[in-house]
Amino acid sequence: MTPLEELKAQRAIRAELDADPSIDHVILRKRYGAREPDVAAAMLTTVEKLDESIREMSVQIKRFVVNEHLDIAREPGGKIRAYVNGKPFIQCMRLILTIPLGADTREITSIDEAVKQFGSVYQGAGMEPAVKDIQMDPDEEFVGHCSNIQAWVENDYAPGLLHSTIAYPLLKELADAGDEKAKRVFEGEVANRIKTGSRASIMALVESLGPRQGDLVFKFLMENTTIPVKEQALNLWYKLALKECKMERRRAIDAIVLREPSEADSWYLLGKELNASEDCTGAVIALEKAISIDQGHERARELLADMFTTLKEWRRAHDAFSWLIHVLDAKRGASSSKHWREYAFSMYKLGDGANAIAPAKRATEIDPLDKYAWNRLGLIYKSQGCFKDADAAYASALKIDINFATAWNNASSLLVENGALKPHFRGKFEARNIALAVHRAENAVMCAPGEAIHHTTLGEALEAAGDNASAIQEYKKALEIDPGEEYAIKDLQRLLSKLPLKMGYKPEELNS
Repeated sequence: MTPLEELKAQRAIRAELDADPSIDHVILRKRYGAREPDVAAAMLTTVEKLDESIREMSVQIKRFVVNEHLDIAREPGGKIRAYVNGKPFIQCMRLILTIPLGADTREITSIDEAVKQFGSVYQGAGMEPAVKDIQMDPDEEFVGHCSNIQAWVENDYAPGLLHSTIAYPLLKELADAGDEKAKRVFEGEVANRIKTGSRASIMALVESLGPRQGDLVFKFLMENTTIPVKEQALNLWYKLALKECKMERRRAIDAIVLREPSEADSWYLLGKELNASEDCTGAVIALEKAISIDQGHERARELLADMFTTLKEWRRAHDAFSWLIHVLDAKRGASSSKHWREYAFSMYKLGDGANAIAPAKRATEIDPLDKYAWNRLGLIYKSQGCFKDADAAYASALKIDINFATAWNNASSLLVENGALKPHFRGKFEARNIALAVHRAENAVMCAPGEAIHHTTLGEALEAAGDNASAIQEYKKALEIDPGEEYAIKDLQRLLSKLPLKMGYKPEELNS
């Protein structure tokens, strides 16, 4: 709200409080769009004093009526606002002041281009710092703004006469307010700017319009065959609201592919969208199409490798990450810890844990702060019976992130299996190791209570500690979260079959 609107809200609140002192402040805030400080201020004064303040502030406000829909006001404190149908239109308003004498301005067709070339901008009170420290009389500043906007209106809302950060949003606001001329000019200027403008002017247009006009800009962009598809796909489309609307975004991407099917980036963008929509089959087809067009398309290969890991297609994941490692290293030494750790993990999943250790260690060397790499290394060490090394790897992951639930879970699973302490950890320190397993599993549940596997692991640790009742409860919690959690199903069935009478449970309860 403007300062004057705040005073008017306080006046209305004060009047209501006088009529009913017990009225709920929440109701007053909602009714008048006010904040609690406004209610507090109203309580400390009277209706008469607020009326006087409103009159004084109204006198201080300068207002220039441009037309029936638009007027300009200078408010107390110096801020200048454009009002559309009586409502403030919040926008940074700029005055272009200086163009060097003798400067060649023949190629300049808009204020945007003048700003870009000369960079001499004065910005009014309450706005961001000026490019140049120029002092201006407040009255002159107000007159300058009014003059600029009046000239803009009298010249049929020609956007080139105002900076695009105000021209296009204000033009759209006027169109929405019922100004038919503004609506016609707006659509015509958007079409003309996109069809004839440079990439820089199109980008400025897209950014200034914001999400509300994404569909209009999409239509004109598709009609402008002078803009390369690659530039569209990677630099323009995600400036629009299309990224917030699945249907519109998919329509845009389909249009890009249809327009230029031989462009790898088009297919990559389609694959990315399909993957986000959980259409894995379609995403794989689109990404493989992108790669068939451009064998070196790194983004398509990266996404495809990640998808194979998610789909648990370990052979294809192995081959995809192998390509990324070897090609990127040969090209510019740019393979990442992620590439190495996922390559190692795919080897581990394919049953080659012994040879997976080296690439997993390589991942931790490239990025010692990659907690996922340390966790993967721990799993691989465990598969090879290197329990001490596995424990150290999990500890390294937890040093990086003490709340890393997966590492806590795996560190507990290292000690127990099928409700019992593993043979390697029995003997002299058996009691300590059981307590340690429970502690680690409890930390995993505390960090991520919504993960079924963590409750299963805690159940196994509690079972190893002899607390069968608590173990059964944890297994059941796991199945409440995920009825298909296979380890919880097996553990609960096994434990209930051992203790049906003593514990008062029956194995068939598993299906209840």
